[in-house]
Amino acid sequence: MFFFDGFSDGIFGAIMGDYSGGAIGGITGGIKANKMGLNFWDGEGVIETPFDNSLVGIGKNLEYSNESLDDFINKNEELFKLSANVDEVHADGTGPKNYKFKNGYLVNSKGSRVNGATSISRVRGSSRMIIRTYLSKGVFKSSAQLYMTVHHEFMHANFWSFQLGFSSADQHAIINNWHYDQLKAWKLTRRASLFTNPYSTFSKYFKSKNPNHYTFFGFKTITTLPRY
Repeated sequence: MFFFDGFSDGIFGAIMGDYSGGAIGGITGGIKANKMGLNFWDGEGVIETPFDNSLVGIGKNLEYSNESLDDFINKNEELFKLSANVDEVHADGTGPKNYKFKNGYLVNSKGSRVNGATSISRVRGSSRMIIRTYLSKGVFKSSAQLYMTVHHEFMHANFWSFQLGFSSADQHAIINNWHYDQLKAWKLTRRASLFTNPYSTFSKYFKSKNPNHYTFFGFKTITTLPRY
């Protein structure tokens, strides 16, 4: 299991504090949590990276283990920086509640494969929340695919920790824009069939109309393939 010490005990205090402030505070906190893609009542939730294997064959086939993932994150500066707001990262065949591990992939409650999933859960008897990221074995077949998946999930974790109130759709729109630009930086947009068309559209939209470009939050693309 991979742990990070950068997560602040009070990072979700503003959200969870509303639940202890009476009925009005509870409703306010519930609405705020729900808008962020979390459960109205307890502020918990899961968000995913959809299944994709379009980058298989780009880069090295890595060992599926917590130790291998630890090393990969430490070798890639952008991943390491984003990991500060993640408590645990798992590459061990486990997943969030109601997820299964089948044929090397996490499977959600709807029966769909996903590349990764990030959960927020509350420590019993405390306002402290824990962010955990879980990865499918399948994404370790390619260092490029692994980088994209980990970065995707870490972006979700950071949006939650920023407490900006972005919905799942808002988060994915920004992340999709980053996905496309990262693929473009690697000259892999044609290879990534799942990403190319929608991400191209997002890229044009964000650059011209939306102030919430991923760079505003400190997210960056890299020009070379990830280190492993």
